[in-house]
Amino acid sequence: MDRFGRALVRFTDGAQIFRWNGFEWSHLWTELDGGTMWLAATRSEIYALVKQQPFRSIANLDDPINHIVKLSRNDRWVPVPVIVDGQPIHDIERLLASGENKLLGIRRDKPPVLIDQDAATTLEIPECTDHLLSKLAGTNQSPFIRSDGTLFLLHTPNGPKSHGRVEVMRSDGNSRHVWSNDSSFYELDQPKGIGGDHLDRVYTRYRDGRVFEILPNDELQEVKLSRRLTATWVAESTATSDLRQQDQFARLLAPFVFERVWTAKTGAELKATWLANNVSQVRLKASNGRIVNVPIESLNANDQRFLTDLRWHRRAPTIGPGKLEIVARHRTRQGSFTNWDQKSEAEKAAVLPRIFRLSAGRDHHGTGRCLFATTRGLETWDGMTLKRLTAAPADLQGQEGISIPEITQLLSLPNGDAITMFTCDPRAFYWDGSNWGVTNLPDDVSVRDMTMIGDVPCATYFQKGEAGNSHFGIATFDRTHGWKKHTLIPLAQFKTHLISLKSLLPIDSSRFVIAWLEQRDRNPEVTRFTFHDLKRLVPITPEAFSTAAVIPHDFGGPAVFANGLMMFRTHRMPFRLLRWCDGAPFESAVIDGTYSMEPFTAARDFAVQPDGVSWSIEQGKITRMDASGSSTIDIHDPLANAIDVDSDGIAYARSDHLTVIRYVKHDAP
Repeated sequence: MDRFGRALVRFTDGAQIFRWNGFEWSHLWTELDGGTMWLAATRSEIYALVKQQPFRSIANLDDPINHIVKLSRNDRWVPVPVIVDGQPIHDIERLLASGENKLLGIRRDKPPVLIDQDAATTLEIPECTDHLLSKLAGTNQSPFIRSDGTLFLLHTPNGPKSHGRVEVMRSDGNSRHVWSNDSSFYELDQPKGIGGDHLDRVYTRYRDGRVFEILPNDELQEVKLSRRLTATWVAESTATSDLRQQDQFARLLAPFVFERVWTAKTGAELKATWLANNVSQVRLKASNGRIVNVPIESLNANDQRFLTDLRWHRRAPTIGPGKLEIVARHRTRQGSFTNWDQKSEAEKAAVLPRIFRLSAGRDHHGTGRCLFATTRGLETWDGMTLKRLTAAPADLQGQEGISIPEITQLLSLPNGDAITMFTCDPRAFYWDGSNWGVTNLPDDVSVRDMTMIGDVPCATYFQKGEAGNSHFGIATFDRTHGWKKHTLIPLAQFKTHLISLKSLLPIDSSRFVIAWLEQRDRNPEVTRFTFHDLKRLVPITPEAFSTAAVIPHDFGGPAVFANGLMMFRTHRMPFRLLRWCDGAPFESAVIDGTYSMEPFTAARDFAVQPDGVSWSIEQGKITRMDASGSSTIDIHDPLANAIDVDSDGIAYARSDHLTVIRYVKHDAP
């Protein structure tokens, strides 16, 4: 397990390493031509022992060379040289974590090597422990080394009746203790595995499924786990494929368990890591190792919200208490019809018009309805089909060469009104439910996207000015004063940068984050994230931009904020997903590679209701997640690439078809 709670697994069939992040596997391949022999995790790093088999010919193989590699932040394996007395060491056969940030390399018939970051030394240890470590060199056994150096492992006793029997052994260097086991090999009362956690608690698992904690007084205390908790998301995901239909994508806890600053209502601060909490207290591990219990009511509002979000994401995996069902599915005029002229009038009437955009006008209170921008104008869903509300503005319909004014931007407002833009006209139009009007947005403004931030309609834009006065900005709108522009990046101050505004993600009623694509000189492109508040909008200086959170790759794809978790997906393949917890340091951000069409990871679009209910659309599938679980339905439309949800919880997926989905709760058992 890495520091974010993700499982790294080495499979015996291919000697390759894969990481399970809660909903899918990522292949962490190495560039060496040999297989991975072993994995080890310290408090902050992941290491692997990789075998390289050089050869001069098939008939004349050289001795294998074993390398230690470390997993970097961008998921690449970096070599870790092991040099003792000026000589490189390549005969390590086992790699174990020793203490918080040290490694113990075990060699056959030679003293082990202690690796502490860049330094490596031969470790002189008592004979009783040396003998045990040497025996481990040729096995697949997984021992556990406590931070004080005490070794726990499974041991086969000596004697004529000992074949197949297993006992638990502890060795602290000077002495050893054995928990004797007289059971027959054929009985289930046999230890099967041993391990520990970050608090140095040691556990052993038996073949019959029981788990025992080894207490400091050498007693074995059985750990009672409920049936629900034993079905952990890591263990069961490797054993069954059914859980892939569950809410595993909600169990992305990595950003929540990173060290952060906790603040009390009095202003006192503590840099600590979350360990556990109940309804009244939270247990924290301070940066100096001290464990403290803090009353939740003594924390400030941000930290209490953080714990609420964490509790939401820590739910045990379960199927939601309801199901998704398709209400309607209609063919649209998207694409072409080879036999359109041969269709009857009734068949033509059943086909919906081409849909350009759809938008649900929800503010943070959840009010609003879903509007559709079609070839007929603005329409809404009446429960059975699309019903036209209004055609395009009259002066656009009469333009020469324009048969259908295509709507490029659509923002449905909570009161039922709409703001739109068309391909044939640079102006922004306002529809008040009855009539069209032109807003005061300048013609030379290029709108990138429109969205609601709280109750305020907003648009990100680029405006090209004279004498190098071009800038990126955000415009806010109200009916009384129209659009008000706010400069975010004056490009005249960024002469050495190539910057593009990619996406805006609302966080709450006033805060939002913007993803910028930056390329400086000939360096590869990166994404920078800047945080803003509508109440205090100020331009970004080059100095502030250079210190903004930065991540490689173009994270300008779909983005979503739900229950304290921000997620950005890359714009181009290979897809990657960035997960970042609101209020946590940027160092806690996690990037996962994506190799399959799974919920959120490779989602083509997202929709989030104000109560935290999240929807995603993947390749032909719709997934809904709420506080009680998740539901998935196959809509049999692999081309669907847009989804939105109205205030009644009805979801609309758009492609060559319009699919309408609703959530239905099961009756309580």
